[in-house]
Amino acid sequence: MRPVRKWVHTDATIVPPINEFYNPYQDAKPDLERNIDGYCSYCERPATDDAVHVEHIQPKGLPQYVAIQYSWSNFLLACARCNGADNKSNNDVVFGTVHLPNLNNTAISVFYGEGGFVQVNTGLHNQELANAEALINLVGLDKRPGHLNHLSKDKRWDRRREVWEIAKRNLDKYDHHLIDEHTVLELARGYGFWSVWYSVFRNAIDVKRLLVSNFRGTEPNCFDANFNPINRNPGHATDTV
Repeated sequence: MRPVRKWVHTDATIVPPINEFYNPYQDAKPDLERNIDGYCSYCERPATDDAVHVEHIQPKGLPQYVAIQYSWSNFLLACARCNGADNKSNNDVVFGTVHLPNLNNTAISVFYGEGGFVQVNTGLHNQELANAEALINLVGLDKRPGHLNHLSKDKRWDRRREVWEIAKRNLDKYDHHLIDEHTVLELARGYGFWSVWYSVFRNAIDVKRLLVSNFRGTEPNCFDANFNPINRNPGHATDTV
């Protein structure tokens, strides 16, 4: 899952500036897309693929978070399925018990395997493993046919599989010098699913460089000089995931 750096409203270098509060909260969407790009912050589908809306990290439907329902700091973007009643919805989000793309290096929380298969990164341990599992469970990212709680209308897995196959075909073209890294970037931006392209092109440094630098808001501190994910959190130099 793509880690992102959220802007802070006190940053004077952001032009035009962002607000500390947005009421109605839907007004924050253009600034969110300007900051972290027009994709679901969880499944990474593009806004053109399925409606992507302003999402409250800590749900506005829970009384303990009413005071931050209009706060920029509490916003990400989410598709209707990730934030739907069968997934995130009004489930409580307690910081420190779940990885989040704006707070943790989620590029090492979730493993994307053949066909876009999603599972937790088993290289994590103890609380970090539990937090990564909590992230997957929060939005049902691993739901697919055979999953106990999968619904037939949830097509995220199928869309991810389709894009995985597209990425693989273009990896073959890239390896045979039929397309360059900029063409791959254009395809990735059009189809979405950043983590699929990043995973399929894991050995192509030039492609990974463009994926990190050309999807707005991707946190560069979460990657090393070869654009491999490392144990750092967004906005920090040394914090582990």
